[in-house]
Amino acid sequence: MVEYNYREYDLTDATDLDLASAKNFNSFATFEYAPIRRDSSFTLKLGSDSDQINLFFNGIGQFEGDLEVSQNDYYQNIYETETGDYSLIDELVVNDKNFQTTSIGEDQVLYDLTQPEFIRQRAAITGVEDWRDAATLGVSGDEIQAFFNGQKIYSGIDYVSEEGYLSGQGFVTGITGYLFTFPEHENLENQTGVGLYDITGKFLVDNIYYLNGVRQDPNAFLVYATGVGLIEGTGIEIESKGTIVYNKDVSYGSD
Repeated sequence: MVEYNYREYDLTDATDLDLASAKNFNSFATFEYAPIRRDSSFTLKLGSDSDQINLFFNGIGQFEGDLEVSQNDYYQNIYETETGDYSLIDELVVNDKNFQTTSIGEDQVLYDLTQPEFIRQRAAITGVEDWRDAATLGVSGDEIQAFFNGQKIYSGIDYVSEEGYLSGQGFVTGITGYLFTFPEHENLENQTGVGLYDITGKFLVDNIYYLNGVRQDPNAFLVYATGVGLIEGTGIEIESKGTIVYNKDVSYGSD
């Protein structure tokens, strides 16, 4: 399954060429020493205190949880993620369970900025019966992006909306773990399909890509003017960056 999300521009209208909106997508966290934690950590660059984020670790969606602060025997603060997949100290990512790297360039944290008024939801799935009763599960199925154990799942294939609530179907109903949602992207066109590796549209800058539910590095894709041949007769070989995708450990955390 391939998914593209992009803003389509009216190239004849100069007022429509607002490229600033693209800065909200496909930002990369830096990995650097953080004095407050006395260790290296991923650091984000947020636009304001009110920004919320959609965050992905090596393409796998992560849900922001609660931060727990304790002290060691030397009265130094210890920061841990109590629930969810990660937490934040201002722009610093805290995660004591799933993604801590010791090698710069080994792992990748990609994030999008969104607005705070959207509700984000998370629910534990412990058995098939949890999928069947949509109202009891209580996760909205409208105007959302759904992720199961960090992998994006799709309306009409993996779930349906029953009276406004998400109800699983297909292979996901035989899997346990965590279901969570991000808000649906506003003002973006969407295309999905099997083997949909090339699309044509009026788009210019950073777009959002998924392959089999895993978020992709936009640098692995080319955007170029129609009518321009980049491959034939040039000897160019295109190869995307290789990354390791870690299956999310679904046995941790509490809500």
